[in-house]
Amino acid sequence: MLEESLKTGSSGLVSIIIPAYNAQRFLPMTLASARAQTYADLEIIVVDDGSTDATREIAEAVAQADKRVRVVHQRNAGVAAARNRGIAEARGDYVAPLDADDVWHPQNVALQMEALNAAGPETAVSYAWYVSINEYGRFLGVSRPNRLC
Repeated sequence: MLEESLKTGSSGLVSIIIPAYNAQRFLPMTLASARAQTYADLEIIVVDDGSTDATREIAEAVAQADKRVRVVHQRNAGVAAARNRGIAEARGDYVAPLDADDVWHPQNVALQMEALNAAGPETAVSYAWYVSINEYGRFLGVSRPNRLC
């Protein structure tokens, strides 16, 4: 039942926030991984933090092709300010930060939403383990498992 509700997106809108500064090298892959999420109810907000490369053009082109993607532009103020701006622009019930040089497994958001729902309403944060890769997608290592509750 829960798995089916996650596929249909009935657990709440998730806002994926991507702060991006001069991210043209990795942004296409990052956006592709965000757009490929199996969790249906999401929006993707790219905050162009005053980039001087093709970051803006890449983000705008993806936004033209996918109505779930929005692009916000601001003067360069740093990653924290860009992330906070994205959160301020978000319409979702949940926020999922994604760095402009990271990629997600297609089930990342669905599995985190499932974990949040299973943990109950008193749970405010879901964190996932990660795999480190280099710029060519080659495996470097796995994070240590954490459990905070």
